[in-house]
Amino acid sequence: MDNRFFSQPILNSPYASPVRYWELDGEGQPTQQIIESRRPARFITPIPQPRKRKGKAIQQDLFAVHELTSQAQQYDPTSIINELRQHVDTWRKLPNSNDWQVRRKPPAFSKSRKTSERMPRKRRAPWKPTGCRASTIWVDMALGIC
Repeated sequence: MDNRFFSQPILNSPYASPVRYWELDGEGQPTQQIIESRRPARFITPIPQPRKRKGKAIQQDLFAVHELTSQAQQYDPTSIINELRQHVDTWRKLPNSNDWQVRRKPPAFSKSRKTSERMPRKRRAPWKPTGCRASTIWVDMALGIC
């Protein structure tokens, strides 16, 4: 039997919003059906069926969500992920690039002041990284990578 799921697992381009996904049954096994929408977030991993089965296999929890959930607070990460995906899709559909709010506008006071009234600029040390590189180094240090 031809199993298209494992021979061609990637359906979407990495440069565009995902529009198709492989349908999985309740046990996390592929049904060989392609669904034309964005896959809802679920923490399952499709694993090929073993050749010999001793008993019915069940999907194991990826995260110990039951340990984080209590009567006072319900922890459901998938609803947060699905909501974030909806916001990103709405943002992607904005036709005018001025509405994207990606770049910050320059401060208003810098244009109104004369150059003689401005504070002198601090010179940074040549070894001190700035911008994205500084953020990357900070994250690496926080995680204990470097």
